[in-house]
Amino acid sequence: MQEPRIIFAEPLDGDEEDYDQEEEIALSNDEDDIADQVPVFKRRKLDPEIEAEAKQEQQLMLTKNFKLEKEFLPVYTGGAFKILRDQEHALAINDSKLTLIKIRSGQQVGELEQENEEILNFAVSPNQQLLATTNKQYLVRVFKLPDLSTVEDDPKDEHKDEATASTWTPECVQTFKITGSLGMEVCFDPSSRFLAVGTSDSQVKVYDVVKGFQTHNFLGHRGVIVQLAFYPQADSLRLLSAGEDFCVKIWDMVLNKEVHTLRESKGRITCFNFSADAKTLIVGAKDGRVCLYNAHDNYRLIAAFSVKELGVPQEEEINAV
Repeated sequence: MQEPRIIFAEPLDGDEEDYDQEEEIALSNDEDDIADQVPVFKRRKLDPEIEAEAKQEQQLMLTKNFKLEKEFLPVYTGGAFKILRDQEHALAINDSKLTLIKIRSGQQVGELEQENEEILNFAVSPNQQLLATTNKQYLVRVFKLPDLSTVEDDPKDEHKDEATASTWTPECVQTFKITGSLGMEVCFDPSSRFLAVGTSDSQVKVYDVVKGFQTHNFLGHRGVIVQLAFYPQADSLRLLSAGEDFCVKIWDMVLNKEVHTLRESKGRITCFNFSADAKTLIVGAKDGRVCLYNAHDNYRLIAAFSVKELGVPQEEEINAV
């Protein structure tokens, strides 16, 4: 018996557009006629709307080969994070480097480059003019922040002129050496003149960033210093610190000594902050305990309570207050 054949008819109108395939099969009971009666496919012109939908589906078909349109790189790997005054940029630690981020796009638009220096922490002064960093080389560096209005959204754009493309390059104005320990915490006072650094060997050091020398070295904690903050009023010249000993200490920079020690927390201090009127100090600990103190009455304990997540029996860690 002869093999079936497939015959394609030419378009009736000579148009080379796509056609549907319509099958017409003729069958016969006579075995001799089977060879002559084979499947025949006729093609007819597609409806314009159907043709448009078919082309659209073809364009939406997935492919294994893609052209890179935009790449989102990691911008934060833990540690300090600071939104700057213009509310459009932020500073963050990314893989031991300090990066400047465009908040709206999430794109890195600048990087503080210090050769062979891994940054541990940083702080921005209240006047937004200075930046302080600590690193694994036992150094504390103070930089002058450049004007953010000159920072381009994409400094790596190949179409921009290299001569006019802006760069974010903070200028180092002070460097302090910490002997034998790392700077773990760092913060500025409200006047932006004094810089406090908490070390890995329980010390709290204070520097005058204008004149460039150390003014104080407070001792009394046990373990690593984990939190630092100045009293909100610039003329008070008081500094708060917390260590791994679960204590909060208040230091008087005029008297050059410790004036209060708060021991009510039962876990490692994870955060503290003042109320808007600076009358109440709020301390949060890892065990979920929150303590409120009257800052205008010798830091008398006002209240203490535990914060727990509903439905969760274990105590919740407090990371911000």
